[in-house]
Amino acid sequence: MLPRTAQHRSTTLPRRGAQATPMNDSRRISMLELDRHLSQSLEQARHAPVNVQRYGQPWVWMLSSDAWADAARWSTLDASGHPLMLLRQALDARLQPWPEAAMSSLAQEYGEMRMVQRAVLLVALRAPATVQRLHDDLRYHQVYRQFIGFDHGMAWSPLQCMCLLQACATPLLQHCVEDTLARVPSSLLDAACMANARRDDEGGTMATQMGGRRARQQGFSLIEIMVVVVIIGILAALIVPRLMDRPDQARVVAARQDIAALMQAMKLYRLDNGRYPSPEQGLQALVKPPQGSAAMPVTPYLDRLPADPWGHPYQYQNPGTHSDIDVFSLGADSKPGGEAGNADIGSWQL
Repeated sequence: MLPRTAQHRSTTLPRRGAQATPMNDSRRISMLELDRHLSQSLEQARHAPVNVQRYGQPWVWMLSSDAWADAARWSTLDASGHPLMLLRQALDARLQPWPEAAMSSLAQEYGEMRMVQRAVLLVALRAPATVQRLHDDLRYHQVYRQFIGFDHGMAWSPLQCMCLLQACATPLLQHCVEDTLARVPSSLLDAACMANARRDDEGGTMATQMGGRRARQQGFSLIEIMVVVVIIGILAALIVPRLMDRPDQARVVAARQDIAALMQAMKLYRLDNGRYPSPEQGLQALVKPPQGSAAMPVTPYLDRLPADPWGHPYQYQNPGTHSDIDVFSLGADSKPGGEAGNADIGSWQL
């Protein structure tokens, strides 16, 4: 909307980190004129309240001399090398008319049908979250406007943007978009998506989804498969032995607990009898007295003698090799010595 012709008002604008200073050469221009002359500066100005002030109706944009100089610098930039513009060149060479059934929801008032197709493709790449966001992008973002083919004075209303978003959600039009983007070199499409991601983190665009589909359709190369196999082999070599040792580790812990209980019962026996059981008595002295010995206490020292986790009886040695007495298990092989699961487990290790 063009500003009303009115007497210029002097305005003081705040600056970050400094007191407000009056602008000596502020200019009053309309949004469309600013879009035509200053290119991307309006997008920057909309997010920089330092240089922009809105008052009254219609909108009037006030720019300081610094902002004006910065806008002039932006207006001289050439957008032809932007990834979206390179993608447009590739699309124009491959863009075919879409079925009337797919385009029926888009009225002729949108303009040239080829321009409408580019707008639909831009929505697929950009995936604006709201109608207002799409309206702002098509009105202020110079690269997006050049991608579609808008002239300097052209702009779509919020209602037209809403209809465009609704049309882009139809399955038939989505199929046309996917088929068109599939003809474009993936490098151009990826570059355009990356440029889009750097500008906005909203993600989830149709182009990203199509990139995933292409990757799935292409499958895996032989080198990728070999790398995966090698990684799986390394993980198996590290993890499987540990998993295999888990049962033996659990049996060793159980054997040490049994031996600790037997040694505690031996100490109680010694307190009552002044000595440890003889070799002939063995561990049986903890559950029943041998013939000719003193009577057992009211309750035995143990209810029963446990077997080791491998099902073998625990060994008793008096006098012991490592201490006064030794109580031990011969391990899985039931033979003296051994390593790992076959190693002896004794009271001297507690």
